Amino acid sequence: QQQQQQQPASPSPSPLPAQPLHGGAAPSEVVVGTRRLPSASPSREPRSRSRDAAAVAAASPSMTGGGGHGSPYASPGFGRAPNRTADMSIVQQQYETPLHPCGFVFRFRLLSTWSDAHYIGLDGVELLDLSGRPLRPKRAHSNHGSVRDLPGMETDVRTEHTFLFGAPEISGRMWLSPFCRNPPNSLELFFDEPTRISCVRFWNYSRTPSRGVRDMEIYVDDLLIYQGILRQHASSTLAGSRGSSCCESVLFTSRPEIIDKERGRAYVPSAEELVVFFDETGRVDQVGKHRGPGLPLVERPTTALVT
Repeated sequence: QQQQQQQPASPSPSPLPAQPLHGGAAPSEVVVGTRRLPSASPSREPRSRSRDAAAVAAASPSMTGGGGHGSPYASPGFGRAPNRTADMSIVQQQYETPLHPCGFVFRFRLLSTWSDAHYIGLDGVELLDLSGRPLRPKRAHSNHGSVRDLPGMETDVRTEHTFLFGAPEISGRMWLSPFCRNPPNSLELFFDEPTRISCVRFWNYSRTPSRGVRDMEIYVDDLLIYQGILRQHASSTLAGSRGSSCCESVLFTSRPEIIDKERGRAYVPSAEELVVFFDETGRVDQVGKHRGPGLPLVERPTTALVT
């Protein structure tokens, strides 16, 4: 009994230390006695790129305009529309467009025509809001003016003010300007407040289809959101026909009601339309008309007066 009293008590089992996994940091758990309980501390896994992008969009309300689709200048993957995830991939377009871009100034850089070396024109441009309704800009500006600025054309109606009146079947007007390459022709539509769009409709020049716009770019407050080729107005189309069936649509939305209405107007050029020939004098188009910088300087021909 005395030996048992003198024998020291055996120590209680000490907590087991957390062992690292595969040579890394110790697992996130707390040891109590011999039982291991999961820790309540948050995981330290690295943040994904999509989380970082969402955080930037949430921290920049001026970029999103207070909307719920993330940054208007991000790729469509960062802006998610409810109940519709695959529609944008169904509608094939020439450029991966952002979702609902927002800004004050919408600028269209018109880089080339369908063969005319002297004039460039459009029948109309129309912007749609997030409900698919037409928007009306407060002011329109063309950096090279219009044919009204040429001698003897002071009463011509083909001015940039055409774009203040919406679709051409409503206004009955069009725009024509001297074609310039440096700097290229551009049109600007101004709004008094930040404006979000879901679609842009174009009506190419119908009076002389070779003067219609071919290569063009779209900017919102100097940020590029689209570049591509506009369809040439079909010469077989009835003269003066400029209804909604003649327009081309560029989509910036994933809302099903707008996509279903505009999908038939999206345009992707054929392989033949993308072929361009060059010779020693400059660029030559498909029908053999010179269009490039090698074209000799000649006096700009006059055009018929439209009143």
